[in-house]
Amino acid sequence: MAEPKKYEYIDSLRGIAILMVVGVHILSFFKVSTSDFFPPLLIDYIYDFRCGVSLFFIVSAYTLTMSHERRKDEKRATRNFFIRRFFRIAPIYYSAIILIYLFNIDHSAAYIKAIPTFWFLSNFLFLNTLSPYIIGTIVPGGWSVSAEFIFYFLFPILTIWVRNTNTSLIFFGIFIAIASIFHYNFYDDPFLSKFEFMEVNFLNQVPIFFLGIFAYHVTQKKDYRVSPYTVVFLACVCLLFAHIPFPYYFMWTIAFTALVIILSKYSLKAFSNKVLASVGKVSFSMYIIHFLVIMALNNFEFGRILPITGFISSLLNFILLYSIVAAVTFCLSNITYKFIEIPGQNLGRKIIKKLDQQNNITV
Repeated sequence: MAEPKKYEYIDSLRGIAILMVVGVHILSFFKVSTSDFFPPLLIDYIYDFRCGVSLFFIVSAYTLTMSHERRKDEKRATRNFFIRRFFRIAPIYYSAIILIYLFNIDHSAAYIKAIPTFWFLSNFLFLNTLSPYIIGTIVPGGWSVSAEFIFYFLFPILTIWVRNTNTSLIFFGIFIAIASIFHYNFYDDPFLSKFEFMEVNFLNQVPIFFLGIFAYHVTQKKDYRVSPYTVVFLACVCLLFAHIPFPYYFMWTIAFTALVIILSKYSLKAFSNKVLASVGKVSFSMYIIHFLVIMALNNFEFGRILPITGFISSLLNFILLYSIVAAVTFCLSNITYKFIEIPGQNLGRKIIKKLDQQNNITV
């Protein structure tokens, strides 16, 4: 197997992640049923594509740790980290919040009245995965943006404690156990179950990020040292899962972590190539925009391209619908990437440069 092109695999993994997410939302977000005649096993399999978000989290933690190591000697590294992260996420996310609000002013006055003001505030502050009171998202899928940003907030502190392969596994074990116990004890709670809070809350998602940090230390630091005590601890966590269900993403995230490690060393064209990398480059815009594309198609009651008479026609309709949404989203995302994401990131860099110049003058 050939050596991988430098970091092409990272964008390719993001490409895989967003293509999975689009698939599950074709299944679940269209008003018109897109799964007629699908066997339950196929529906369950497509629904598991929601774990594409988990792949995003793993890759995010992996690249954040990589970036942190590269910039660890930078002056005011923590301040600059937060500025970079904010201007990486906020421009396209805030644009989507405003666009959806404006769209619904004209099309759904009841929708606007039903949204409390504090929902907008929680979305703008990226806090909506912390409580069922504020979990309601303006942008569909905004819960994952919130989880990502909260992890950004914790990351500078975590880098003090999670500094090698062993500690990343310990933290993963601790938080996967906490998340599982919390989920098991409160899954049927009517309040905590609002808006699928038990699935998407930050506590349930945070273990995934430690797998990205683990993958970084294995692949970039060549750190293979794991304490026997850590192995015993993880074995005990696995025994816990004999009595309570593990999180829905558990097996997928283990597979994703293995894929990150493999692709960092070997170029597997099925998983790392120019096409996937080009999709991955604009994957954040695609994550936000594909919801808007589906909303627009729903507005025109679009969802049945072919007459549905059986499994084959139903499957073909799903594939065609998926292809249309993915293609339109990709084209629009290249535009928003160029005119919203890139200028936003450049603005963040200018602010950092300006602050550094002011500090130098002060000194």
